[in-house]
Amino acid sequence: MPEPITDKKNIFIQVAALLLLLLLATAVYHAIRPGIGRLTADFFYPYLRVSRMAVHTVSDRTLLSFSRAELAAKLEQLQKQNTALAIQAAASAELLRENQTLRSYLGLNTPEKWHYIAAEVMLRDPLLWLEHFTINRGSVDGLEPGDAVLDVAEEGIPVLAGIIGSCGKHHAEVLTVFNPDFSFSASIGPRRVIGFVNAGTARNAGDGRVPVGYITSAEMPAAGSAVITTGFEKRIPGGIKIGELDQLEESHPLFSGSARNSGLIRPAFNPNRLRFVLIARQMEKK
Repeated sequence: MPEPITDKKNIFIQVAALLLLLLLATAVYHAIRPGIGRLTADFFYPYLRVSRMAVHTVSDRTLLSFSRAELAAKLEQLQKQNTALAIQAAASAELLRENQTLRSYLGLNTPEKWHYIAAEVMLRDPLLWLEHFTINRGSVDGLEPGDAVLDVAEEGIPVLAGIIGSCGKHHAEVLTVFNPDFSFSASIGPRRVIGFVNAGTARNAGDGRVPVGYITSAEMPAAGSAVITTGFEKRIPGGIKIGELDQLEESHPLFSGSARNSGLIRPAFNPNRLRFVLIARQMEKK
């Protein structure tokens, strides 16, 4: 009967010895691992270095086989390729911005019985930068002189940019709100006081503002009042933002409340970031 107990003790001792051996082996491995790693790296380093040196040597020999003129030509070719890639990247970014702009135009709400035609600005005159520009739409697209031309402000709403001044078959000249030849009616403030842009005694301030005159109310609107289109002009839809009343000119007491009140408007249209515009056209009656 005592033999089974002895066998169990022997098994327990063997298992304990095995565990102790494993612990010792692990401790020894962690202790000598850094040294073995350094030894291995030092051992293989010459072979790895030879391989790298061979690659660099071949590359250097290849470069040395070219003359200065050939190297200069290759460098010029690489610079041209880099320039071409940079141009392609810039063009892709510009196309993305254009796509986003045109997509935003598709989401605009149009006034009842009106529709919009998108056009691209194709020509600007540096000397008359504020006053007019040329678009790539014309009479074949249904455009006519007097049609309203709209820009889209940063807040995503259409604003009046100008009107079609003249039309060719495939292009049209646009007179902007800064052009003194473009005079039209405007509604100012919540009381809808009527005035006429680019008319009256006020003059263009030349600092991004346009005159408004013949304001016909004894109770003058306050500076900062919204200015919108009236809809009195046949080809300009009503309710389109023009800008804000920026300044009122003091009138002589004898003319207070008369049609001689005038001021300056700061248009919402920004001619410096112009790329695409919308032309407002009335829907044809069926």
